[in-house]
Amino acid sequence: MKLQINLKEQQRQAMQESARARFAQWIASRDSSIRPVKPQVHLDFETLTDDKVLANRADESKPGKVRLKTKLMDGHVGKSIRFQGDNSLSIPNAGDFSRTDPFSFSVWMKLEKPLARAVVVHHSRAGLDAGSMGYELLLEDTKPSFALCHFWPGNAVRVRSTKPLPLNLWTHVAVTYDGSSRASGMRIYVNGQPVDQEVVRDNLYKDIVYDDSYEGKDMVEIATLTLRAGTMTSRFPPHCWMTSKCTAASFHLLRCVWMPVLRR
Repeated sequence: MKLQINLKEQQRQAMQESARARFAQWIASRDSSIRPVKPQVHLDFETLTDDKVLANRADESKPGKVRLKTKLMDGHVGKSIRFQGDNSLSIPNAGDFSRTDPFSFSVWMKLEKPLARAVVVHHSRAGLDAGSMGYELLLEDTKPSFALCHFWPGNAVRVRSTKPLPLNLWTHVAVTYDGSSRASGMRIYVNGQPVDQEVVRDNLYKDIVYDDSYEGKDMVEIATLTLRAGTMTSRFPPHCWMTSKCTAASFHLLRCVWMPVLRR
């Protein structure tokens, strides 16, 4: 089995190298016939209905639903949404990826104070106390931390920026994952630039999603993508939250490894 895994990894490495060469050729040729991957989620926070629904510009059949009453504010471009306390925004059946799927997502955000630990984005079919199964973007001491988990910390992979985000400034945070189940395939970008990052865990060998047969059992629900901001007071969110403040101006999620290029 180990021999087969090593062989597959060698084949994948060869495919990556050839893909990089083709990508470089495409960039040089500026071939307009190749279209970017369509996002699965695009939230611009321009409108919020009375029943707390936000339009998903990428897929109108999967709108976002805000848990508690909030308000739209001026953002980096256009409007933004303010998260405070244990408020969150959820999109069922969006961003369903396994550990072998490449994907990327990004968010414009502005922090009003340092956060010891906060969930920015989380995707799972169960409560956040299920060993964090799924993928997530956290802030740990205000540093972006990106992870894929089967069960944290024993079967998971996580990378974390070495520097905290600035306060009271609009900041673009993007993460990419290449489907390798390796920390080397995960990148964090801040304002379009790759950050210096540290490997926290690199031991993911089981999937990050529940089998469909578990739905409706043991608190396993429909897969849901959730955006929120809060400071945890216990190991497992979201049961204990302290007040924190964060504002988000836009959110994009794609099924590909995407290199962020900012258009201000």
